Amino acid sequence: MSETARPALRPEHQSILTRLRNWAVLMRLEYVGLSTIALMGGLTTAPGMPWHLILTLFVLNGLVVAFGFIHNDIADIEIDRRSRSPVGRLLVTGAVSMREAWLLCAA
Repeated sequence: MSETARPALRPEHQSILTRLRNWAVLMRLEYVGLSTIALMGGLTTAPGMPWHLILTLFVLNGLVVAFGFIHNDIADIEIDRRSRSPVGRLLVTGAVSMREAWLLCAA
């Protein structure tokens, strides 16, 4: 049994919590968090590193990983449109606009 996606509300008609949730899904925050495991492993080889440098590395790592996911979704939008199931594809369903995706990508 295949799932059918409901048409998403256009971004300008969504509540702020819905928009934030959609942005978090688009950035795949759960994987951003997992990517820090490798960073933590690398930091164990550098004892005595200042905390502000460690924090900077974590923030930059998260931004780079989120950029990769969003950019991939933008690049693959035509393939995703031809897909049988648009469930979870926020750009295809219109839950996140291309403008928002590019702005998140640039952040």
